[in-house]
Amino acid sequence: MAICLRLDAIVSVAMPNCNANMSDSPVDKNHEDCEGQVASKWRAVFVAASEYVPSCDVLVVPDAGCGVFENGASVIGNVFAKLLRTEFMGTK
Repeated sequence: MAICLRLDAIVSVAMPNCNANMSDSPVDKNHEDCEGQVASKWRAVFVAASEYVPSCDVLVVPDAGCGVFENGASVIGNVFAKLLRTEFMGTK
C-alpha cells in the first residue's frame, strides 16, 4: 500500500563554499566566522518555514553544504541544532 503525503513547501538554502577546487563556485567562506555564516543561513530557513508555511510540522533537511562544498558536518549540524533549541524552540 502506497502512502501519499502532501508537500507544503520547499525551502532552499545555499551554504558557503569552502572547497577551493570548485571551478564554478568561488570560495566564499569567512573562516573566522564560519559558524556565524552558517547560522545566518539556517536562521533564514527556519524563518521561511515558520512564517510562510505555518501549517508545517515536519522539516526534512539534507546534508546541506557537506558534499562538494566541503563544510564540516559537525559545524552544519551543531549550528542547526543550537538554533532549533534556542531561537526556534516551540516555533510552529
